[in-house]
Parts: sequence; C-alpha cells; structure tokens
Amino acid sequence: MSLKILFVRLHKWTALVVGIQLFLWVAGGLVMSLSDIDVVHGELTKARIEPKPLRGDRLVALESILDQVAEPIADLQLSNGLLGPQYRLTDISGAVHRFDAQTGKPLGAIDAGQALAVATAHYAGDGAGRTPVRIDENSTEYRGRLPVWRVDFDDAAETTLYVATDTGEVVTRRNRLWRIYDFAWMLHIMDYREREDFNHPLLVSASVLALLVALSGIYLIVVASWRNEIRALLGRK
Repeated sequence: MSLKILFVRLHKWTALVVGIQLFLWVAGGLVMSLSDIDVVHGELTKARIEPKPLRGDRLVALESILDQVAEPIADLQLSNGLLGPQYRLTDISGAVHRFDAQTGKPLGAIDAGQALAVATAHYAGDGAGRTPVRIDENSTEYRGRLPVWRVDFDDAAETTLYVATDTGEVVTRRNRLWRIYDFAWMLHIMDYREREDFNHPLLVSASVLALLVALSGIYLIVVASWRNEIRALLGRK
C-alpha cells in the first residue's frame, strides 16, 4: 500500500469518526461566543443591596457567642442583612453557625419563607418568585454546598436563584441562557456528567484524532499540489 493511499484512508475514516464532534465543537463555540456573559451570569437581574449600619452598643459580647460553638472557629463574620444583624461563625469542619447579634440566640436553618424573601430582595427583574423547593442533591444546574433552596421566577428569562439554608445567601444564579450555554459547554468539552473537566481521556483522544485529520488533510493537499505542478511542468516541455 502506497503512502498516499494510507493517508487517504486515514483521513477518510478518522474524519468520519470525529466529524460529528468537530461540528459540535464549532457549533458550541459559536453559541458561547454569541452569548452575553453578563446575561449568562444573571448580572442584569441582580439587585443592589445597600448595607445597613450597625450599632455596637446593641450587640451582645462576642465571647458569649464563641462559648456556644464547640469546634474551633475558622471564620467569623458580622452582618446586618435582610434577616437582621447576626454573627456567622464557620468552624474548622466547615459547619456554619448563625446567632442573633442582638440576643445571642442561635438561629436555625433558613426556612422557605425566608428563602423567598432573600431571593426576592436580590432579584431586580419583573417576575414573581414561586414557592421555594429544597434541594438536597447536586445536579447539572447546581453543583455546590447543600442543602439549598431553589427559587424560580416567572419572568421571560426563566431566572432561578439558589439560597443557602445555613447562611441565607444567594449562592448561585441561573436562567435560560445559562442553561443553553452550559449545554453547549458540555458538548464542547465532552464532559457529560460534571461539565467541568476538560482534561479527560475522551476529549484528549478526540483532539488527537482531529489533529490527525488536519495533518493528513494537509499532507494530501501538499502532495496533490506538488504532483499537479510536476504534471504542468512536464506538459509544458
């Protein structure tokens, strides 16, 4: 078998195998390049929350708060958000403990009503929030700390806000364009589960095959061009 025939067959069959993925790479890249990243991240529906001032003379002593947490503290925050003034302590195991900063009493997990209030306050769109749904497992749409409250809004963008049950913070924003973008990203990096890993063997193998298609195609073009030039020179003689 000649080298030319070998490259022709290599080019043909490799292109047949990776052709669909090459199309998905190009199509996915086009979708992502045409997407407004601010819309994808939900920046246009993000409400600006003004911080509320705190009066130190109305706060309980920090020592009384620390005495209520058995584990060593890794992080401590004092805030005065929508749910009122509170101390938020994170111990070395990652567990979050919230306390009323004025009474020193421990605060429980965020309930559905509080989650809806938080999500609505952080939302600047024209939709109304639906009944929150508690999420206890990660999915393709939300991959993070659990559990969280999912709050959907009935706007045209199909906005969703996720509110952490332990802190009351909005941890993730999603919308219809993000879901399209994420699907295109999944096809682009060929990670059909976590949609995060772009170094896995499947993608590397497809990339190597695509490179072989390109190199074999270049070789065939060069060989064909070279032979045509020789024929043209011989014909002139």
